[in-house]
Amino acid sequence: IYRYFTHLDELFLEVFFEGARELTARVEEAMKEAGGTCILERFCETYVTYLNENMTFYQMMGYFMLGGRLSPQGAAEIDTTMRPLMDRVEQAVRGAGISGDTRLAAHALFSALNGIMISYAKYPGRSLQEIERHTLRLTREVAHRFGGRSGHRG
Repeated sequence: IYRYFTHLDELFLEVFFEGARELTARVEEAMKEAGGTCILERFCETYVTYLNENMTFYQMMGYFMLGGRLSPQGAAEIDTTMRPLMDRVEQAVRGAGISGDTRLAAHALFSALNGIMISYAKYPGRSLQEIERHTLRLTREVAHRFGGRSGHRG
């Protein structure tokens, strides 16, 4: 491993990049399947489901976003890798009819979804099924609030 990576953070970064590309592909496919119907909710559910199913990826994302040791090149690569995902978030925001600064709205949505995971992904005393059910319920609520509707179904 150390023939290819000078330290462990570089290895983690490469694994993170692969996960980010996979996540972007999944949300893109889910949004295509949704067509124009409930595109924001579909994006949000797919995103949070992926994080629930790929906790190691989510933890690495948190590590790097919260100040992991990165070279300038590594930081630039994160930006390049995350941009297509943020483009999908913005596409979902626009698909929900949100106007104005849609990139800012996309960043707010991204932050809200990650906040759900920070708050509940490892909630003590709950089973994985309870956690997944609750995080998806919160995710739908966030999607509805961003889409101009309140209340959740279920």
